Amino acid sequence: MTQTDPAPLGIVVPVRNERARLQQSVPAVLACVGGLDARIIWVCNGCTDDSAWLIRHIAGSTAEVIELVRPGKTSALQAGDDALEGRFPRIYLDADVILTADGLQKLIAPLIDGAADLTAARRVHDTEGVSYLSAAIARTWESLPYAKHAAFLGAIGLSAAGRSRWL
Repeated sequence: MTQTDPAPLGIVVPVRNERARLQQSVPAVLACVGGLDARIIWVCNGCTDDSAWLIRHIAGSTAEVIELVRPGKTSALQAGDDALEGRFPRIYLDADVILTADGLQKLIAPLIDGAADLTAARRVHDTEGVSYLSAAIARTWESLPYAKHAAFLGAIGLSAAGRSRWL
């Protein structure tokens, strides 16, 4: 993919009371998509905080925010899918994940060139300034075989063909 030939990228961000992380994650995802034909749908599901307001405040009045009364990640993902209609590739990004432009390119490039139908980011825990216990938990998680080889959490990408296999 080149900047002159962008794919019509869709991003679904399910949000559930993420106010504390949105101040970092919203600007990060906006920066990632600069210059791309991207549509971001934030889906607040059962939020009891001001996450929806904060997204609009940070992203601007054109931010696409869906507010669902009931909590539920599956419902949030489906609402985002419905809003994006046929726009692919598609990224599902947890609201607390900080994605870089390079990370986004690595997720979408194999989807665009047909090398993959599903891509996943490797989770890296930022343990700078956290408690000893939090750092130990992060190290333990990252050492598990599941986390090293099979986990796809936080940011996954799908092609239209990959999404069609989801039920």
